[in-house]
Amino acid sequence: LIHLRLLSISSPYIKVLPNAITKLYNLQTLRVKGCNNLKELPEDLKNLINLRHIYFNGYEIGRTPKGLGQLTCLQTLQYFVVGQGTGFQIEELGRLNQLKGKLDIRRLEHVKDKEASKNAKLVEKAKVYELGFYWSGNREGNHNNDEEVLEGLQPHRHLKGLTIDGFGGEKFPSWMLTSHDARDGFLLYDNLINIKLIGCKKCEVLPTLGLLPCLRDLCIRGMDNVRSIGTEFY
Repeated sequence: LIHLRLLSISSPYIKVLPNAITKLYNLQTLRVKGCNNLKELPEDLKNLINLRHIYFNGYEIGRTPKGLGQLTCLQTLQYFVVGQGTGFQIEELGRLNQLKGKLDIRRLEHVKDKEASKNAKLVEKAKVYELGFYWSGNREGNHNNDEEVLEGLQPHRHLKGLTIDGFGGEKFPSWMLTSHDARDGFLLYDNLINIKLIGCKKCEVLPTLGLLPCLRDLCIRGMDNVRSIGTEFY
């Protein structure tokens, strides 16, 4: 099967994938769906340098394969689960310049600081039109670095969809500025169509989302410290 281009796997009984999959060097598309008992993808997936598209459910797979940044031809990666240790960190996204479509980044509590999140180079990924930033809801300890991590995750200005879930900071980053005169602020994200702010429990004030001209769908949920929405929204 050395010339196989597409591999689709779907079974609730599969617990592990054979490492032989990582020798299908011409594979361009890997689909994993409905494999509820599969907790991780083969570690040597990084060897499939011709991979263009990876589809898997981020809720089912416990972590992203090691060294995913070596798959520089990758265009579709719906989920990136941040881990700890070399090869599992958010910097792996920095080399994936061909990414497009939707990307959810989960377990952001594992990101060390602003410099690490900035190295994901999301601001350069102009073909990624929808981004989701997720922190685990059941994490322990303080959330002191959430603000600087989100600061470094600044998207490109053509973004159409944004989700922020489980953010533990008290204020949103500077790229969500509220000033009318802000040159690089949130007002430049005038292509945003939908925004979800979920479980940002410590934030007291919303950004001026009412100024976004294309905004159609807005979901605000679990923001316990927001007591009112007034004229500052506009």
